[in-house]
Amino acid sequence: MPAGRPPLLFLLFFTVFWCALTLAFDVIMIVQLRRQLDADARFLPVDAVVATSRVESSTGSKGGTTYRPEITFAYTVNGVDHVGTTVSLSEWGSNDSRAHDLVKSHPPGKRVTAYYDPDEPSKAILIKGFGGFPTILPLFMTPFNCVALGMIGMTISAARSRGRVEGPAGGLIIRDDPERAVLRAPTFHPGLAFLLGLGISSFVGIFVLILSTGGGMSPPVETVGIAMGICFALGVVALGLTLKAKASPRHRLTIDRRLRQLVPGDTPTPASPFAPVPTFDHGGAIAFKDIRDLRLASKTIGNVNGRALLSHRVRVTLADGKTRDVVTVRGDQARGEAVERWLREQVGLAAEPADGARR
Repeated sequence: MPAGRPPLLFLLFFTVFWCALTLAFDVIMIVQLRRQLDADARFLPVDAVVATSRVESSTGSKGGTTYRPEITFAYTVNGVDHVGTTVSLSEWGSNDSRAHDLVKSHPPGKRVTAYYDPDEPSKAILIKGFGGFPTILPLFMTPFNCVALGMIGMTISAARSRGRVEGPAGGLIIRDDPERAVLRAPTFHPGLAFLLGLGISSFVGIFVLILSTGGGMSPPVETVGIAMGICFALGVVALGLTLKAKASPRHRLTIDRRLRQLVPGDTPTPASPFAPVPTFDHGGAIAFKDIRDLRLASKTIGNVNGRALLSHRVRVTLADGKTRDVVTVRGDQARGEAVERWLREQVGLAAEPADGARR
């Protein structure tokens, strides 16, 4: 296993734990939503009379008090008397005045409209809709789901790369044939960028919605839908920016062996050696014969598991004394040196750079 990567067993265990926990909350949320939507669509209205009405409270381990409305109501379906005890399928415990407001508006003896299940008349609810359901919950779960999907991707990637030996140029060669070779620098994975954009924006969106609704956890469903749409759009923007960066010439370098030149970017080789050499907005091709030296300009950009992460700019010195950066790669010092050795070999320079070449 390459140095600097977390042990696969630990990563697998943490991924399973996180995903199981997140999935459990997702299932509870989806089942609750499905039950409520089913009731809204199928349950039929029926005249009912409130029998009892009170507020039940309970104190949690951290001292917070939760209130629940306990209301029973009597109703008759097809000549059969029933007693309902469910206020709403979406009624969750609350620490605000909702429970007291419901009890106050449903005193004993009041005639109300309840809703019963036509397939099982003994099941009924007093209130339809999502009044007591924390509608912000889908947005709240989005960052956790993004982390779960990202960890699954990391685990799969770690499993695939386990024991893999990097080839020439630090394993960055994506094409190598007699005509040309293409070196692609590692970039941020587009899928991970989407998850990161979606997760961060939804995390911020949670606080924005809570503050905008005065601390409430049940903003209008339409508002939550708009917020989730905006977060999804920001994730797509992050995806697009990553794809654009991935295609940038500074992340690819073509070694044209037929025309003996370096071409920043993955540019097709001309069909004929007599065809005009293409021009490029990013500086153009560089003939091997014009290259006097090739070396790395490296700087530390971070630390991963105690191992320095470096950015390596491959810089060539031309016959006229000018220098040009032809590609930028990231990785540890060993990867940078592997890229340097391979490129020096391709352009016909000595195997080792002069002393003091790196900085």
